[in-house]
Amino acid sequence: MDDDDYMRGKLTNNKIFGEANALLAGDALFTWAFELMLQNRGHLPQERVLLACLEMAKATGPAGMVGGQYLDMAMENKEISPEMLENIHALKTGKLIQASVSTGAILGGAQGNHLESLRDYGKNLGLLFQITDDLLDVRGDSEKTGKESKKDLQRGKATFPKIFGIAKAEDIAYLTKEKTKRNLSFLSQDCDFFTALADYIYTREA
Repeated sequence: MDDDDYMRGKLTNNKIFGEANALLAGDALFTWAFELMLQNRGHLPQERVLLACLEMAKATGPAGMVGGQYLDMAMENKEISPEMLENIHALKTGKLIQASVSTGAILGGAQGNHLESLRDYGKNLGLLFQITDDLLDVRGDSEKTGKESKKDLQRGKATFPKIFGIAKAEDIAYLTKEKTKRNLSFLSQDCDFFTALADYIYTREA
């Protein structure tokens, strides 16, 4: 979707194998995810497995990642509100990261407020990832990010630095990081990994 020549320092699939094959690879990975989830269900209750698959389907389909990617491309070179920008980011990135948290929670038996808090954690973690990605596009070192900088600016993408400015976008990233960590306050178990993950995403350079 980003049409980059490089990702993580390597040529992208569309440059090596062509656009058609890159799209087909994406289609294959989409369906393979559900195949793997169902094949590796072990002795988990069937209801949990089905709910986890439903969670992933909703997160990746038109009401999630695919819908967000469409809006992201449709809003190029257009003036949009901060609310629309956050919605695009929450869909195209946040929903998938949210599902990576919530599907595990569902399979583990989480319900009610516990499940909703973990969904909120995943949603805010995804938003944080996208804000830092926007900032890296503006100020990141291409040697570290492994891709060309300022591509969002060239394509007229709606980003947090573009709408709020770099300093304000940095403030929003910090507040989002703290909000993400507060979503874990209900947990009685050790959650150091999940708080450290939020800190890592906030400070990442690639």
